[in-house]
Amino acid sequence: MFKKFSFILTGALALTMIAGCERVDLSNPNYNPETNSVVTNFVFNVSTATGKTKQSDAAVQASPSNQFRGITDAVLLTYALGSENSILAADADATQLFDLAEVASAGSLSSSESRRVLEMSLPLNTNTMLFYGRAIPNSPASATDKDEYGYLENYQMTTTAGSGLFTLGKRLQDSETTKFYAVEKLFAGILTVIMNTSLKDHPAIAATDAPVGTTTNYKFDITAGKYSTISWSSYNLTTSPVETTHAPYPLEVKLANTFKQMTSINTAGGELRAGSGYAILRTIQDLWSVINGIRCAEPLNEPEAVAKYLANEIFIRINKYFYAGSTPGDGSAITGVAFQTMSDITTAFQSAAEVAARPAVTGQSYQWPSDSELSSIASVVPAEFPFNFNLPRGASHYGYNTTSLAFYYPSTFNTSGMGGVMEGGQFNAESYFY
Repeated sequence: MFKKFSFILTGALALTMIAGCERVDLSNPNYNPETNSVVTNFVFNVSTATGKTKQSDAAVQASPSNQFRGITDAVLLTYALGSENSILAADADATQLFDLAEVASAGSLSSSESRRVLEMSLPLNTNTMLFYGRAIPNSPASATDKDEYGYLENYQMTTTAGSGLFTLGKRLQDSETTKFYAVEKLFAGILTVIMNTSLKDHPAIAATDAPVGTTTNYKFDITAGKYSTISWSSYNLTTSPVETTHAPYPLEVKLANTFKQMTSINTAGGELRAGSGYAILRTIQDLWSVINGIRCAEPLNEPEAVAKYLANEIFIRINKYFYAGSTPGDGSAITGVAFQTMSDITTAFQSAAEVAARPAVTGQSYQWPSDSELSSIASVVPAEFPFNFNLPRGASHYGYNTTSLAFYYPSTFNTSGMGGVMEGGQFNAESYFY
């Protein structure tokens, strides 16, 4: 008895197949009465045409230009479902499991030699078979391989219905989770100290002074410490923090609007901001450009001179963590923003001035990275986060706590509105799989 089956091989596959050995002439020389089984040929035939699939011919190896990667961890389950031409519509106990291991080695099949024949003894009355196997991964499998072909950590099959175990490969390895969350804490800390810039213990400001790299001076003399209680959060759209009985002046309005846009995140309503290294750079470039415009502006009065000076302090703090290809002295947009080296970033973040700018926060999501955590991420390239943890950019988000005036990366985020099985659930970076 001979049956031929064709299929396209993917990284892990399951096929239901029909075998014609449910009725056998007991005088057939291929029938073994002691084992109640029938010897038959099982044929693997790998197609070289993709047909209509969601994957490319390279992914499914259905092209002469792509070397066949082989099939490993292969198992074949047999079933006697009680009727001819049956399909496995629901899980059921199998009559036998064949462990085929590496049923086809890498490069063993091609468009000119696309099949392998196995002689097998199938249980009598078998009318359905289920085949599992996965393509042989590169050793070691790179993140690119896993992205392209998928990745199973393990799978186990038995003849008992419901006992199959498939373990998907996690993108964020357990050994990397501490580093991953340390980077998030650092990013949250950087954003927090920038937005918490203040004039505490400021020196005397001379009217003839000007921010470095600009040509417009402060225009007004300000005595040391006169406005030490003012911080960026002091600016609002109602009153001037310098002249509390007056509406805010134009430069003050710009500071107020920028602070509001940066910190008005409706966390309670589920809003989160993109927190990848790329997203942070885009945010900082926009923020830095606004601040550069304020520090280069010509103040018309003392409140605007104070706003100009605070903008310059913000500019200096941003520059501790980021650098720019261009910082125009005429107040135009900043370009070419990138992170400083991780060494420079962590050194700045651990300095006394930056520690003083951090608000007191509690709770797992609000803890700043410890010295040991910062040491553990010394080799991390911040601009590539979270790609360098094998995660997509959308795996990292941040929010803002209006009470503690601190940014944070939540340990989980709600998936309401996403639909499907994750609707209303909790998700985080550890929930991503290949």
